[in-house]
Amino acid sequence: MHVGTLFTNQIATIWLTPILFSVCEKKGTKLRIADFVHGSDGLGNQNFPPPKAKPIDQSGPAFLVEQANLHPGKITVVALGPLTNIALVCF
Repeated sequence: MHVGTLFTNQIATIWLTPILFSVCEKKGTKLRIADFVHGSDGLGNQNFPPPKAKPIDQSGPAFLVEQANLHPGKITVVALGPLTNIALVCF
């Protein structure tokens, strides 16, 4: 599932932007994925080369809070999947 996000980030030349896994995935929760629509790679099974970018190891909510505190008013979140990380930051 993350191949599409990682690859898109890389080809858009913003591959230094952190990519976060969903908290649900770190806990082993099975996500419902529409691979029948988007392909197993999230990009319509176009067989692009594997992305060089990797997701960060820090938890999504912790990273978002840390960055918001470091850079108040200057954070943009592009959510390409479940919004669990954002929801957890709000509580």
